[in-house]
Amino acid sequence: MKRTVALFTAVLLIVSAFSAGAAGTAGTQSDPAITLSYIDSVFVPQVLSSVDTKTADKLGTLYTAALSKLTGTYENRAGTIDRNAVVSSVYASVIKKVGLGSASGSYTQRFQEISLKKGDVLTGDVGTGIILRAGSAQIAGAAGRPVINITLGKDVFPGSAVQANTRYMLCAKDDTGIVVQSATASVEVDGKYAVKAAYTAQYTDLADALKAMNLFRGSNSGYELTRGATRLEALIMLIRLIGEEEQALAHSAEHPFTDVPKWADEQADKYAAYAYDMGYTKGTSADKFSPNTTASPQQYVTFLMRALGYTDRDDGSGDFVWSKAVDAAKQMGLLKVSEAAAINKNFLRDQVVYTSYYALSTNLKGSSRTLLDQLVSAGAVSRSAADAAMAKVTRTRPAS
Repeated sequence: MKRTVALFTAVLLIVSAFSAGAAGTAGTQSDPAITLSYIDSVFVPQVLSSVDTKTADKLGTLYTAALSKLTGTYENRAGTIDRNAVVSSVYASVIKKVGLGSASGSYTQRFQEISLKKGDVLTGDVGTGIILRAGSAQIAGAAGRPVINITLGKDVFPGSAVQANTRYMLCAKDDTGIVVQSATASVEVDGKYAVKAAYTAQYTDLADALKAMNLFRGSNSGYELTRGATRLEALIMLIRLIGEEEQALAHSAEHPFTDVPKWADEQADKYAAYAYDMGYTKGTSADKFSPNTTASPQQYVTFLMRALGYTDRDDGSGDFVWSKAVDAAKQMGLLKVSEAAAINKNFLRDQVVYTSYYALSTNLKGSSRTLLDQLVSAGAVSRSAADAAMAKVTRTRPAS
């Protein structure tokens, strides 16, 4: 069964590559839309490694014959070619001879145009084709899981810009796809797809309150509550919530991290150096902090728990283990059960604001004093400013 699935995926990949080569005027052996060297050196070896020798030989022979047939058709064309007919012929032949099903199988390219808005994420089945016609987008999904740029014949990874009028193909049915960056976008899709609608910020009022207390400032683009928070942003929030931002900005020591960005005023370096010296962070390796990596709910809640005076140790000797920080936060009163479930499902800057705001009214470890009380005592937050800001928040926090 495993070989059958792998082989079917192989057929889908090769057929999709043929289809891409058939689009437009390019597609001869001398000018293929997807490079033959890429198919030969990357696609086919990876596919054949997943099947047994007998089937591999058969598929290899079929691939060579099918490619010759397709390119030969282009070289000898005498007018317009029906690309669907050509690809369907190849598809049906492979399906029949490899023994995956009936020879009546066919491939029909049915692109449909859809409109998306900023933040929408488009995903789909293996083999689904995507062409961005208007707007801007990025490849989305887990790190290391590529989308195939069929036009250029290469893998492209999450975070890469999607090129307009270029065909991409999904090779995993998960959260891999594209995310829209512009206000709107027009996309053509060939295959089964799904759209996860853009997230709408829910906690702007809490962001306003934190900003009034000088604990949250946003960026040059505003609060940006609908995107993930970076590790550097999470670290800065920790330093502010423990009332030590002035000390951090006055810090002059060095840090070992080679990947921390240098801002015009070098504040990023100062935050990182201070946090490293104080033991608030160890980075992701001896010389890397990974400042632009998206912070997970476990990482950020760990920071909040530290601000409340709790300690985390991987060996279990502390108050909690960081990888289970969200569960520990429920036990220690920082998060309600429903809140923990919500941030595990979706953790953006909006949730950073939410958890930070309610952390202010949470008691410190072993004390009846709250985190806000501590910030006021340290002179990091004005009591009158805090009271005025919180008075404007009218929402009711969940009871459980």
